[in-house]
Amino acid sequence: MLPAAIHERIALTIAEINGRDYRLSARAYLGQNVAKLDDTEMIANLSGVSNDIEADAAVRFASKVVRQRGDASDEDCVP
Repeated sequence: MLPAAIHERIALTIAEINGRDYRLSARAYLGQNVAKLDDTEMIANLSGVSNDIEADAAVRFASKVVRQRGDASDEDCVP
């Protein structure tokens, strides 16, 4: 199970990639109020990255998997 903050970072990234405004709105609310992400972090997440070193690898990997429609290589799995 991922920590809530990393989960919300990934969810923001995926909602942005998929263009789901209603999901993005919900995730932004949860990001601010549950995961306690600041605006700078959420803006980074919308771009598929994180300002948090530990979360960045997870966010970048999730972004790549979604953009490539699940076609991740072994190299994509190594930080």
